[in-house]
Amino acid sequence: MLILAWTAAAVVLLVQSLRVRSLWYYGTDIEATWDGARNLLRTGDPYVVVPGHSPFVYPPSAALLFAPAALVDNRLFVAGGQLLTVVAAVALGAALAALVGARWCGPVAACFVIVMTLSSVGTETLGYANLSWAVAALAGWTLVAMQHLRWHTAAVLIGLAVAIKPMAATLALVLLVERRYRALALAAAIPLLLNLATIPLLRAPAEFVTVVLPRVLSGATTGVGSNPSLWGFGVRHELDSPVVWFLRALLFAATAGLVVVAARRRSPAHHAVIGLGSAAAVMLVVQVNQPSYGLVVLPLAAALFAVGDAWTRAVLIAASGLILSCGTPGWVPTDATMLGELALLAASARVTMSGDRTADIQPAYVSRG
Repeated sequence: MLILAWTAAAVVLLVQSLRVRSLWYYGTDIEATWDGARNLLRTGDPYVVVPGHSPFVYPPSAALLFAPAALVDNRLFVAGGQLLTVVAAVALGAALAALVGARWCGPVAACFVIVMTLSSVGTETLGYANLSWAVAALAGWTLVAMQHLRWHTAAVLIGLAVAIKPMAATLALVLLVERRYRALALAAAIPLLLNLATIPLLRAPAEFVTVVLPRVLSGATTGVGSNPSLWGFGVRHELDSPVVWFLRALLFAATAGLVVVAARRRSPAHHAVIGLGSAAAVMLVVQVNQPSYGLVVLPLAAALFAVGDAWTRAVLIAASGLILSCGTPGWVPTDATMLGELALLAASARVTMSGDRTADIQPAYVSRG
């Protein structure tokens, strides 16, 4: 069964990898990373927009991480990015399997890989060679490390994820709640030192903070039609601005309260609720969000599935289906991603408020002291 499952996963990954090469957007995300890393080394400005290419909008630390690989030919770099995406997809599937209580290398992991790869979001992000796969895999294994109380391992994974995409920074809240201050300092030091290392290379060291980040947070880099945030929902459906602001404030306050309750009650899967429940809320509240970001919160669904009752598990399956169904090759509207992320938060609240279920808690979720 194990060999059969992974053989099927390998075939699906191979076929999908070959199929997406014919798509018009093939490799555009990783190509933007190549532009940023190459321009960092050549001109000191990773944010120069190359005509016909997507802009590089990641922090300078991401450009530095990929700088050695950017010395090769563009086509070879894109092929390497495609391989990195495939490896990240397998790593994410393995993390999801571990979080639901199965073997990380077993048939359940292979099934996760197949489902994600064949989904609309999977096809889209595999075609783009999107770095959300890598961030999602790092987030998943961060939760696994936290389950086993390996705080410094979790800190390293958080630091690497934040160095690529700051959206993963909410995972550091778990280290703060657990009072793992050394691990928290390590998680902060990795992206900080990587960004500091780019200063001698940068022509304008503050450009990311003063120009690129505000532009990204304004939603300018994401089309309204593919933005599953509450802001994007309001624009698409022509809601009054005060109504949208009220919904955003309400969701932010509700999630903040949920995180506080989860931290105090040490509820089942509280690490996932604190670290990725807050990430889902941030993605919904701010003006920048994409269907591909939904991959990052799939580990939350897996962690909740392991401790949830039948009703909660049904909600989680539906939420994951909505998140995975929305992508460029698909016909599902962007609102599906928003509904899926809201459903994940609802499931998080149900698990957190359901009372003490220590019989369902794995030892990994029991804090020391």
